[in-house]
Amino acid sequence: MARRWDDPDQVERDETASPEFGRLLFIAIGVAMLLGFTCGVLWMAYHLLKGYFGA
Repeated sequence: MARRWDDPDQVERDETASPEFGRLLFIAIGVAMLLGFTCGVLWMAYHLLKGYFGA
């Protein structure tokens, strides 16, 4: 059977993510987006230059 708390605040504290985890997740997603954007730009530049110089 599920464990029940007498204090409603305890349930709320247990079900919310910590601010540190939220910040870490936000930074990780931002870094992943920046890395993906950078790789995409480099990939496009490589293929455009490859086609321009005929290599």
